[in-house]
Amino acid sequence: MRPVPHLPLLWGAFLIGIPAITLLVYDAGVIRFVSLAAFLLFLGFALCDLLWSRPLLETISCKAPELVRGTTGRAVEIPLTFLNHGKDLRVLRYGVPATRFFRAEDEVEGTIEALPKGRARSVIFSQIPLKRGNYVMECLYLEIPSWARFWLL
Repeated sequence: MRPVPHLPLLWGAFLIGIPAITLLVYDAGVIRFVSLAAFLLFLGFALCDLLWSRPLLETISCKAPELVRGTTGRAVEIPLTFLNHGKDLRVLRYGVPATRFFRAEDEVEGTIEALPKGRARSVIFSQIPLKRGNYVMECLYLEIPSWARFWLL
């Protein structure tokens, strides 16, 4: 899992972090301590959001076919089923890597809105094989926002 900063974190860094660091460096009075406290509070909140949100991704399971059989020029429909074992999710983004053996008919990424606890959602995406054969689905990418939406996990 690679956490990626999301827009609220970047805006917070722009509106809180940069001014706080600037005042910390260039001011010599009491404002220096206030800016240090504001910066450390913002940094602590962002890190706590990351640490508390890490287990969210572990509660999602995905069922996908291990082997996909295809014929040249015919669209192959690949079903994906996502099951949420943890808390309710507002947004789940998924992506299937494009390989050199397929031509994507539709988008290879998508979004599932509101995946409640204990519920499953199924999506189907189509790809067209460039030659006949059996193909293995190697990986699938998932992305969810953290609790405070500071990070994309």
